[in-house]
Amino acid sequence: MDAQTFVDNFATIADAPGGVQRLREMVIDLALQGRLSDPDPRDDSVGSLIAVIDSDRENAFLSNGWQSAKSAGTIREEELPWPIPDHWAWVRLERLAFPQAGFAFKSNHFNQSGRGMPLIRIRDIGNATTECHFEGDYREEFIVQEGDYLVGMDGNFNIRQWQGAPALLNQRVTRLIFFGDRMQRSFATWALQDRINALHGSRAYTTVQHLSGKQIAAAVIPLPPLAEQERIVAKVDELMGLCDDLEAHQERRHRATTHFRASALHALTEADIADDFRHAWERVSTNWAITTGDAAAISSVRNTVAQLAVEGRLSSGHADDERAESILDECLRRKAELVAAGGRSRSELGPIANDELPFPLPRGWALARLDRWCDIAGGLAKGRKIAGKPSECPLEWWDLRAA
Repeated sequence: MDAQTFVDNFATIADAPGGVQRLREMVIDLALQGRLSDPDPRDDSVGSLIAVIDSDRENAFLSNGWQSAKSAGTIREEELPWPIPDHWAWVRLERLAFPQAGFAFKSNHFNQSGRGMPLIRIRDIGNATTECHFEGDYREEFIVQEGDYLVGMDGNFNIRQWQGAPALLNQRVTRLIFFGDRMQRSFATWALQDRINALHGSRAYTTVQHLSGKQIAAAVIPLPPLAEQERIVAKVDELMGLCDDLEAHQERRHRATTHFRASALHALTEADIADDFRHAWERVSTNWAITTGDAAAISSVRNTVAQLAVEGRLSSGHADDERAESILDECLRRKAELVAAGGRSRSELGPIANDELPFPLPRGWALARLDRWCDIAGGLAKGRKIAGKPSECPLEWWDLRAA
């Protein structure tokens, strides 16, 4: 699918189950493949951009006193995850940013009462506030500022942009410190998230997953010319805005259909006279697609039908129907025979009180406790010694049609 076809079918794709989330993923996929923008011959080359970034990188290492870790080396052909335009380049993340590991702050200085500095743990990276604070000494280099990109090193390996006040970078959280401003950082983090997701998928068989700074540094990232990066990010922002609008529209539609469904089914169960029931059913049947729009809706309809059935609302009695009391009398006779043959004790539950009646019974129906028309026995206890003893069926029904 080319980019224009994708945009033209945006709303159609969104209406599929999970469609909006899939749209967001497709937008990023197309962006990283260079399919949301066209090259402009007036753009500076990606080679000149890399030269500037390399210079900024060297200056950053010197000014911060960082020790350069061993490089992951030249990018091999088998590491390239997808084709990119000829005027783009592949680089490792270590060439664009320094992955700064968090500090192991002492937990005995943690508190939940807001004393000291906010402390960013993995659970906090997608929030604007933290639950935990640290009251103790710390180094300035571990203070995270608003807008910094953070990577969770355990679990789902999410990358999030910090939106809160200055806070401390705790262990198992990594901050990406980009070299200079000659790149769109959001573009780089989209690519890094894709590479981390791929790594996460390849390690899905492990119980506990961890990400290392070396793996982040070695991630292979596509790099367009800077001006093209800016055009791509602008297009992604536009399409993500459309996704937000579609999601909001779907949420409003979902609330409306949920309200209609609940109202229509409630009218069915509460109808007191035949005309009201008929009108309520016409409302449901005329809007059947809305009433049964998803799995939860179908479950609600099933429950409503079952309720109407046991209340006698789906049929009408006939004069020649056998009385319910006579059926229950026959059940009682068969139970007495079973008790006599097997030595079972009779039920002592007693008659049904008026406050136990769940709903008005139709003419000709009767209400009885379950033990009046079936025999209920518990299952066998695990480990119980039953050798040589007869076992019983847990639930035995008396089929009067065979009597």
